[in-house]
Amino acid sequence: MFTKLYLDTTSPGLTPRDVLRDQRIYWSAMFHTVMYLLVAEIISFVFYGKLLPQSTAVKFLAMVGGLQILGYAARVEHVKRIYETYGDDYEAARSHVDKQYITWFFIG
Repeated sequence: MFTKLYLDTTSPGLTPRDVLRDQRIYWSAMFHTVMYLLVAEIISFVFYGKLLPQSTAVKFLAMVGGLQILGYAARVEHVKRIYETYGDDYEAARSHVDKQYITWFFIG
């Protein structure tokens, strides 16, 4: 579902401004933020027997949603630095980026 977005946002030719203009970023951030809220609600219900208070849920949505959006811009800058480090070796840089993001960030 978000594979094309991942590939586009790990391309060395983008700027953070380009990424923030892409509407898919906002849909992805909204989708993932809602999923994280659902997990938080389930954890709250399992351990405390009640759902999160509405004010906490709204703050959670705002904070995590903002972090998600800024995270895409930060990803572009981070990926640019990786590609600069590898110079002309696009395949090695792509492999590094894929291993790093898929292994550490997506699992985390």
